[in-house]
Amino acid sequence: MASLGSDERWRQLQRLRRASGSLQPWFEALARGALAPEQDLLAALVGRVDRCGAERLIQLWGARSEVLLAALQQELPTASAAGR
Repeated sequence: MASLGSDERWRQLQRLRRASGSLQPWFEALARGALAPEQDLLAALVGRVDRCGAERLIQLWGARSEVLLAALQQELPTASAAGR
């Protein structure tokens, strides 16, 4: 992935959001540390995962739950309001 805040990274994230292919390579890269679990990347993934994918994200970032929560709130703003 391109550097945080760059136009190229934004384009990469937009392609990820619109893609219909498997997320498995993304999960594998994140699990082995080849990709950093940055909030913008997690937000792009959150919009595409099913229940199994959501469980995998939680397993991968259980220790960094604040980053995953921020990604969820960014991608699904009404979910944070409903949880209050």
